Amino acid sequence: MSKTFSPSEVVLLAHRLTIPDALAEVLADDENEYLAIFGIRDNGRAVDVACTNLLALIERNTPVAQLVGEASELERWILTDVIEGSTYVACHSEEPPRVRAAAIRTAHSVVRKLRAAGLDVGDVPVY
Repeated sequence: MSKTFSPSEVVLLAHRLTIPDALAEVLADDENEYLAIFGIRDNGRAVDVACTNLLALIERNTPVAQLVGEASELERWILTDVIEGSTYVACHSEEPPRVRAAAIRTAHSVVRKLRAAGLDVGDVPVY
């Protein structure tokens, strides 16, 4: 298994990392009050900064194990939501079967890499 994310995996991750306001909105409703404050404070500025930093590390081919291992609690939450709240596969629902299948393979690959690095993450929704 590759130690970094492939270009198509980076696209999947960026699909949600580039909309930090949506992540901040979800986080603001989180049951964990410590994390919820990050979604509320300064209109989610900490979430925006964390998303920008994560995406920069991913685009610089930071090894997945290092990315996950050095991630703060907020960054781990963001990475989890980027996967579990992803609409990447759904955006390919009208594509030809081979394109949709490639999106699903990419989603499964990202999840495998994150889990192998120690992140307890669910699956990318496939609908």
